[in-house]
Amino acid sequence: TSETSGGVAVSNSGTFTHNSGTVEIQTPAATFTSPVNYNNLIINHASAAVKFTGSSGSTMTIAGDLTITQGSFENNISDANLTVTGDVSVTGTLTGNSGAMTFGSLTINSGGTYSATSGTTTITSMTSTGSGDRSLNNKSGGTFTNNDGTVLFNSSSDQRMEMAGTGNVHNLTLNKSDNDFVTFGNLTVEGDLSITLATVHTMRPNNASETLTVTGDVTIVEGKVGDVTNYTGAMSFGSLTIESGGTYIATSGTTTIKGNASSSTNLALNIDSNATFTHNSGTILFDGTNTFGGSSYGHFYFGDKTFNDITINASGKFIQPRKSNDSTLDINGDLTITAGQLSNYNNGISWDIAGDVDVSGTLGITDSTGAYSFGGIRINSGGTYNATSGTTTVTNRFTGTSN
Repeated sequence: TSETSGGVAVSNSGTFTHNSGTVEIQTPAATFTSPVNYNNLIINHASAAVKFTGSSGSTMTIAGDLTITQGSFENNISDANLTVTGDVSVTGTLTGNSGAMTFGSLTINSGGTYSATSGTTTITSMTSTGSGDRSLNNKSGGTFTNNDGTVLFNSSSDQRMEMAGTGNVHNLTLNKSDNDFVTFGNLTVEGDLSITLATVHTMRPNNASETLTVTGDVTIVEGKVGDVTNYTGAMSFGSLTIESGGTYIATSGTTTIKGNASSSTNLALNIDSNATFTHNSGTILFDGTNTFGGSSYGHFYFGDKTFNDITINASGKFIQPRKSNDSTLDINGDLTITAGQLSNYNNGISWDIAGDVDVSGTLGITDSTGAYSFGGIRINSGGTYNATSGTTTVTNRFTGTSN
């Protein structure tokens, strides 16, 4: 409940053996603790401002739980690290600065704040409180300040995440050797999302209508995203890359590709030929909100996959299907060009569109040579169709609403 004249609550120049016990600091002032290897540590005074000392890059380890009931806790050296094997519960304030933060789980209660490290916060497990188990739980009334850092989940067991309070993660990385990752409620990632899971496992929402919004790039290295057959929630990404071991099971609603101006490439949608893409009767929308890595040209590697509906509503942008000249862009539903342009990067790519083609922007470029097949086509006032020098086949009549 007090401190030394030097402002230290716990000073250890010898040997500290925790014996599976708990230390509670109730010092009503700014104070320090040596980087003692505690079992359980509790910070519990509204005026307690506790910093753990240590050298640059050093690590303080708590073998059990860290509970900040009141007051604050942070590293005195900004890049000192904190490892908590058990659960971290914050009703006061926990600050990571730039050190590596590793927690078994993290719960931010109402009134609590986690000011995350600008480095990586790693979550290795999950709480064990029954049906409300979470690996990261920012409860209503809690605050998560991301500081442009990364949150990494790496447990081989199931992990769950809920962000009902204020704030979003910046970068989110899943690197799990087994089991699923489940999100509760709508999830927003302000930076990039990278997913590496066991091939048969998935990142999925708890409820089919929940949404996923990622401002930056989404990369599915391995594993699945959206493994819910009736998934209806809106998905919005800066860009989407599905690598050879990845699977994207699309929402039956709309997957929006907005572009990512800060990306290092001008990819919009990149599907490896060995990846799995399931359209789920949904729509892919390229909306052109942002540039593609600073470019107006968004590359669309379609990987010989079949799509349902595709919409281009990207004024001033050019969406360019890319594949070898003997490949075919296959759309089972409709193609709608509301604004912007859809035109092949490789001139010999063919298009097979079973439904309506509705053009208010621009479709095609003048030097295309591939075979085009449309269910029906309508070129609206202001719209342009630059026909292939090969053959355009129309197999049916336009079935949409007449002008």
